[in-house]
Amino acid sequence: MRTQYKRIRVRKRRRGWLVALCIAVILLGAYRLFARQPQPLALSMRSAQTESTVRTYTLEGMRWYALSLGACEDGAQAIDMAQAYQKRGAAGYIDSLHQVLAAAYDTRESALLVQQNLLRYHGVETVVQEIYSPSVTVEMTGLESRSQALCEGYDLLCAMAGEMYRLSLQLDKGETDAPAAKERLLSYRRTAQELCVKLTAAFGGDTLPKEALHVHTLLTDFADVMQRGIDAESPVLLGGMVKYAQILCIAGLQAHKDQYLISSR
Repeated sequence: MRTQYKRIRVRKRRRGWLVALCIAVILLGAYRLFARQPQPLALSMRSAQTESTVRTYTLEGMRWYALSLGACEDGAQAIDMAQAYQKRGAAGYIDSLHQVLAAAYDTRESALLVQQNLLRYHGVETVVQEIYSPSVTVEMTGLESRSQALCEGYDLLCAMAGEMYRLSLQLDKGETDAPAAKERLLSYRRTAQELCVKLTAAFGGDTLPKEALHVHTLLTDFADVMQRGIDAESPVLLGGMVKYAQILCIAGLQAHKDQYLISSR
């Protein structure tokens, strides 16, 4: 009886250790999962004149694959490189690290295929660089008109990232011509400009908070690039401006999330 009792005790202890180990693994996995997730951040756009409302908005995540033409030592050198490649139909977008980006694609496979073709047929070496920004949920507190204007700005920039990509592919494949593409750019420019006016009007005489000011700047820059595309004298330059506008939206939204919407807590 004593021997049997001891065996039962040993089995119970082993089961106890196994249960404790499983719980520890689950807790560690949950910690790592939530630690990687950006924390929702509250944006305050209050006004003393009227009651504030609360609105929750989710800015969806993005993942693109850009072709980098190289990094330069300073901004002047990067501008020279960008302008040279824009004449050849590339975006010539300069990021914060003085890298010059040629284009961006929705899959790594597409980027690698273009990378191979650029090297094989044009002797241009590029590096595939992932541009990623996570999905972020934001709680906006303030006037409904302010929240609405800001959300519409987010919506347009997200939509234009995809729209510029599709238009770029259509131009490259000859599925649309320059006049038709420019008509679309004209419409997008007007929409961006109208949103800038709406965003400014929503805050009245108040100074725009930094989040809204950054969106306003992105919309203004996007409208300017649309105008440069409309004024392009050749389909090659037009295609470059469309690619530039796409990366502007992608990189701009990524920077906006990093600077203003993702809490470091």
